[in-house]
Amino acid sequence: MTAEKSNIVTIMVEEDVLNEVFEVDFWSVGESDRLSYEGEDEAIEFFLDDLYDSDVLPEQIELVAYRRRKPTFEEFKGSVIERFIERLDEEYADPDGYDHTTVTKRMLEAEERFIKEVLDEYTPWLCEVVFRKKVNLKDWVAEKMPELLYLFKKGTKNERHQRNHECDRKASSNKSRMEVPKEKPE
Repeated sequence: MTAEKSNIVTIMVEEDVLNEVFEVDFWSVGESDRLSYEGEDEAIEFFLDDLYDSDVLPEQIELVAYRRRKPTFEEFKGSVIERFIERLDEEYADPDGYDHTTVTKRMLEAEERFIKEVLDEYTPWLCEVVFRKKVNLKDWVAEKMPELLYLFKKGTKNERHQRNHECDRKASSNKSRMEVPKEKPE
């Protein structure tokens, strides 16, 4: 049996470099229809929120990076002026005439300026996947949110809930208490 060569190369790159190189706008854990997390950590934190009732912390997750799909001038070239002239001819041209307005060079130049200006100001919502990467979730939690590790210790959901409740009780008993003077009897 021969080992196959792999074309996959693993590199370590900082998140801000990835965001800049790939123009990443959003992150998610797995693929998602709702994209709102602008950083890797934010996506993982919200994923962990959903795991609160789970018995197991997954060993590995897949982070997916998305960028907005930007429309191009070529997609709209010619169609804007064509529709505009067609509408003008429907409303203002001779109804019995067979002559339609001919698009001039100046009209095409105006269309190009118009489309480019609109595209510069337009923010699309449609996104495309830029890349995917695997993250060892246990290592991430240990490094970034070690206080959550107790939630995923062995035990049932009820046992974890009790441990969580005990931590809340300890935290509230450590809060300073304020004495309120009793009203003086008249």
